[in-house]
Amino acid sequence: FLDEGRYTATQIHFVNMIIDDLTQNGIVDAGRIYESPFTDTAPTGPESLFPEADVTAIIDRLRAVRANATSVA
Repeated sequence: FLDEGRYTATQIHFVNMIIDDLTQNGIVDAGRIYESPFTDTAPTGPESLFPEADVTAIIDRLRAVRANATSVA
């Protein structure tokens, strides 16, 4: 995701938090990015940090990871 554009330090931190959560849990429900600790960085959700297209891309990727994880299980 980050290879596709230029992002601020806060945006990169947010994406790294998603990666950390994925590393710990294997999957991240898309709704999770609207909860703590993500809301500690983006209190009103990722839309406060990213354009709508980027939020959609993040959510699509999280759903794809979930789909791949459940198809393997």
